[in-house]
Amino acid sequence: MRTKLLLAAVLAVILSTTAVTLASASGARSSDDNDASVITLFSTQDKFTFLDLDQSGATAPTMGDQAVFTDVLFDHSGGSEVGTDAVVCTVMTVTASAETDQCAATFSLTDRGQIAVQGLVTLPSGDETGAKFVLPVTGGSDEFEAAGGQLTVEILNAKGDAHLTFHLLD
Repeated sequence: MRTKLLLAAVLAVILSTTAVTLASASGARSSDDNDASVITLFSTQDKFTFLDLDQSGATAPTMGDQAVFTDVLFDHSGGSEVGTDAVVCTVMTVTASAETDQCAATFSLTDRGQIAVQGLVTLPSGDETGAKFVLPVTGGSDEFEAAGGQLTVEILNAKGDAHLTFHLLD
C-alpha cells in the first residue's frame, strides 16, 4: 500500500515551488497568477496502518484494502509545527506498474481551520519517491470556509515525507 498519499498526506506530499510558506499557525498566504491563495507545507508521517479488508492475506494490496494514516504538518522542513492531517485511501485498482486509490484527507491548521481534499491517486508500484499528484480541494472551515482549488503533493522519500502546495480559490 502507499506509504504516503495526502494528503498528506495523503498524502502530503507536497510542493515547495510556491511563493510563500505558511510561517506560523497564524501565518500568511500569498497569491499566484490566478488569484489563488498559496500555502506550502512539509509533512512527516506520524501513524500508519494497512487494513486487509477483504482478508485475502495477499502480500500486495487488493481492491477494497485501505491505508489509514496521520501526518504532522510543518511550515517547512525542519520548521515549526502548524497542524496535522488524517487520510484514508481505499485501493481501487492494482496493476504490475501502478496502484490507484480513492483518497480523502482533512488537513487541520492550528488556529486557522480545516481543508478537505478528495480524489483518485495513481502512484507507481514500489518506490514512490519523486511521485507527484493533484487532488481537488472540496471544502474547508473557518479561514478556509467555502474554499476550492487543488492540492499538489510531492512524495520525497520512502518514509512518507512530502511537500504540499495548496492553491485555494475563495
